[in-house]
Amino acid sequence: MWTVQSAHKAPLATVQLRHYDFPTPHEVIEDEDRPILSFTYPRADGPDGKGRFVPALDTWSDLGAVILRPPGHPLHAYGKGGPSRILICEYDAASFEGLTGLNDWDPARLRRCIDIRSNSISRSIRRVSQELEQPGFGSEMLIESLLRTMLVDLARLFQADAREEDDGAKGGLTGWQLRKIREMLHETTGDWPSVNSLADACGISRCHLSRSFRQATGSTLADYSAMIRILRAKTLLAQQQLPIGEVAKQIGFRSASSFSTAFRRATGLSPASFIRAQGHAGPAVYNRTITGRDMARERILS
Repeated sequence: MWTVQSAHKAPLATVQLRHYDFPTPHEVIEDEDRPILSFTYPRADGPDGKGRFVPALDTWSDLGAVILRPPGHPLHAYGKGGPSRILICEYDAASFEGLTGLNDWDPARLRRCIDIRSNSISRSIRRVSQELEQPGFGSEMLIESLLRTMLVDLARLFQADAREEDDGAKGGLTGWQLRKIREMLHETTGDWPSVNSLADACGISRCHLSRSFRQATGSTLADYSAMIRILRAKTLLAQQQLPIGEVAKQIGFRSASSFSTAFRRATGLSPASFIRAQGHAGPAVYNRTITGRDMARERILS
């Protein structure tokens, strides 16, 4: 199923850059006895795949580019399949635990592992990949340093989550749940996230999410979602690179007409009028319907 394109072996970890040729579609359960941090190269057809650690998690989450697979926790994943390039960093179990202090994998931590979002870790793991593909002076020493740095950053990431849990977070929602909601609303292209999908990603019920979100922000989740949708529409329209119909598709509207109706209701302008106004009034028009309360709600999730 896979071939090794390049590799590096050290006491701390074994690193391999692999080329996979997955069946189409693809479904697999992977159970490892050593911790694995992996990076999947972006695909030409966009991100794909969902996963969950079994039996700890009963809901599916989108697979991130960077995934941590703790030992003894099988990852059940599925996707479209096809060719893929993945960097595998397989750590020595004792060294991993000794450097990170991570050995208790509750459902919240496992859900975080499916999509490790950290700029520092992403930069380091990409640099490891570059050194494997194009080795130069001191590559082995640099790779080993980066492998250790990634463990430090992982430990810091999970420690930050633990502090947010201890603080009780806001209104019954933890920090990672608030971040997940914000990420999904700001980054999803195509079908707009529903309350059900947001609740599944947070590992809680729809009712719990709706109630807790209002306690945390003073706004309903539906209002916040609609606000982000319009903000994203304004950004895309202001760039003037996509036709109005394509902007509508990007943020999950079924048709340009339904998008135009929603946009006019929120801003007082049609999308076409908004685009024309950009050339005359600039940022004042862009921001005219964003109130201080809107921005306060947005800062809560930042």
